[in-house]
Amino acid sequence: MNQSVTVLMTTFNCAPFIGQAIKSILNQTYKEFEFLIIDDGSTDSTADIVECFKDERMKYIKRDHLGRSAALNYGLKNAKHDIIALMDADDISHPKRIETQFMNLQNNFNEVVVTNGAYFKGKKILHYTKISEDLQEFKKKLLLHGPYYHPTMMFYKDHVLNNGGYNTKLKANEDHELWLRLKDISKFKIINNILYYYRIRFDSLSNNAFIKEPQITYDIQEFYFKDLEKYFRITSKYEKYILNGWREYFYGSPIIMRNQWSKVEIKFWDFRMLIAYLISFFSKNLINFIKMSRMRLRLQYLFNKIITFNIIQREFNKMIIALDR
Repeated sequence: MNQSVTVLMTTFNCAPFIGQAIKSILNQTYKEFEFLIIDDGSTDSTADIVECFKDERMKYIKRDHLGRSAALNYGLKNAKHDIIALMDADDISHPKRIETQFMNLQNNFNEVVVTNGAYFKGKKILHYTKISEDLQEFKKKLLLHGPYYHPTMMFYKDHVLNNGGYNTKLKANEDHELWLRLKDISKFKIINNILYYYRIRFDSLSNNAFIKEPQITYDIQEFYFKDLEKYFRITSKYEKYILNGWREYFYGSPIIMRNQWSKVEIKFWDFRMLIAYLISFFSKNLINFIKMSRMRLRLQYLFNKIITFNIIQREFNKMIIALDR
């Protein structure tokens, strides 16, 4: 099996950010990779920016706009190497990201290596994610919206392609559907280092899908919520009520959420449930703003920043200086 890596980036009209994203990959400490950029029909200056980079590892393919899922499948099929590292065109990878993930692969066909990441806007870190290394907890969170960020993943391309690839019928959340489908045949490895930086953009595909098209996620989840015991080994009736309530809070009806949680004994409630329950009485626009701004994570970050802020922000500042040269 070929042990080099293809870094796969799909892009659609990301000209203001793609230069910085490309630099963050070309600056990796791990040098043996193909950098495959699939342009899904951009109408901005993406092509001009990409062509400014003269690096023999880069391969740029522009095609008609068919959507993210189709672009990802096309990239996987045209990737030179067996191992895939994903990258979004508006984000930044830590210089040691590819090296660290590659060193954590065990040469198993079904491995998926995922890293933690931080969210930023401009040059400021807003908050960060910490993925549970408890795989049962990881999969349970995957049920609702995924405890990871899609482009932090490294995996073997045939593991995805041989199991149906990305669902081209979906306009959004193709990664959520894929990893729900592959969760029981994948071996997840969590790296608890911040190796990826997500750019906060309120016009991004993920935010648009989260706010404007929640029905897509709701429909993806339907198959699994019909039998939580079978697909997620959840037997407690209260845990089922809680999960169903969270599903309704994020993607469905606040009224149904409150109905589900009214069946849960108070001793099983936690602070997050109480806050969500109160928020559910707000207007739809205000609820969407709170969700999209990830207010809970930002507040948590503020509480923790005395300990962690300087370390994370300092590391990010060093990278931005290097990318702006």
